Amino acid sequence: KDVAEGALAGDPACSRLMADARRAVAAGCVGYVNAFNPHRIVIGGSIAEAEGDRMLGPIREAIATEVFSVIGRLVQVVPAALGGDVSLAGCQPLVMRRLANQDRRATSTTMRSDRPIAVPGGTHP
Repeated sequence: KDVAEGALAGDPACSRLMADARRAVAAGCVGYVNAFNPHRIVIGGSIAEAEGDRMLGPIREAIATEVFSVIGRLVQVVPAALGGDVSLAGCQPLVMRRLANQDRRATSTTMRSDRPIAVPGGTHP
């Protein structure tokens, strides 16, 4: 965020870094489009939100000029509807899964017993 703000303020080093970042994201999107043929790429996060078309424009241009032509015409590059909070929404399922796994481990260790379990028929495992 500081680098993006520095670029907006006219700092040459920050401007170069942001230009390099935009090119890198655009190159990654080109590879993604060629490999997976998506219909839409959603770009989000606080930097993308602050950059707006300065970030999306180079991505769209790279896709238009560098991907397979038939595929490139169909791809939309759009900003995330959740703006800067998109990463929080994206990580929520991971957090919930981790919490559920911790609950399961805690429950299974408190219920575990080293005693044999009686099984009908007089045998035990």
